[in-house]
This record gives sequence, C-alpha cells and structure tokens, in this order.
Amino acid sequence: MALTTFVAGNVLTATQLNDSFAAVQTVYTSYTPTISGWTPGNGSVTRAVYSGPGKMVNAQGYWTFGSTSSVPASSTFITSLPITAVSLASAQMYGTCTFFDLSAQVQVTGLCRIQGTTDLYFYWQDPETAPLATRLESWNTAATMPFTFATGDIISWNITYQAA
Repeated sequence: MALTTFVAGNVLTATQLNDSFAAVQTVYTSYTPTISGWTPGNGSVTRAVYSGPGKMVNAQGYWTFGSTSSVPASSTFITSLPITAVSLASAQMYGTCTFFDLSAQVQVTGLCRIQGTTDLYFYWQDPETAPLATRLESWNTAATMPFTFATGDIISWNITYQAA
C-alpha cells in the first residue's frame, strides 16, 4: 500500500483513502539493543521495538534486571539505536525513561538523551535538589542511583528522533 496522490477534480474513493491511511499507520519492528555501561548478566530485554515511516523514528524498550545483572558507578546507556540518528551539532534529542524498583514498588521518572548518532543515555530526575519551579536536576544513572538495582527492576525508554 502506498500514499495516493490526489488530483483536484477527481473523485476520492474509499479504497484510496483507506490505502493512504494504511500507508502511514505505525508498524513496530523488534530490535536487540546493545547494552553498555552495565553488566546485562541474566537480565533481558523484555521488549524493544521501533517504528518510523519516513525520517521520524520512535524507539521503545524495557530492560529487566536479572540476579547477575549489575550497574557500575558510571552511566548506563545503549550503544545501538535501531536506526542511526541525524547528527545535530547544536541540539540534542531527548525522550522519556522510567526506573522501576520492584522491591519498593517505586517508579522514578527520567529522561533519555541521544549522544552522537547511536548512543542513548539514561538520566533520572531528582526533584529534591531544587524547587520544581526553579529546575529539575538530571543525574547520571549509576549502581545506587536512583536506587540500588536488583532482580526484577526495570529501565524503560521511549524516544522519537530524526533518522540520518
């Protein structure tokens, strides 16, 4: 199915309209992200998908920690976006992420940021460092930030960006 080129004066048929809508509907494709900055161990990608008609890509995923997964003191990130992002010298592309602590049943919001054209970094938001009306601090994700990661904890992400 493809987009129909409509010409002034022609009668639009239901088939043409349906085919055009079908051509722009989002279809998600699975992908396997490359994890870096932490040890995957026996953790798993519960779901990682992307879509992108044209030059806009939406990537989503869920990483569930296993008993042998660990996060070091450094940043956590993914080194393989499903489609390479456009290189923006003076701007950065951001999306959302969440950190779910299974044992405490606590979810912490955050943001994810594309660095370069293929890396996706995760940051958590700390509203306690400054009043929300002033700013919301972003902190690198690390072994004990925003909490100590353990079996069953989840990092999820959702970002829309321009493809190269």
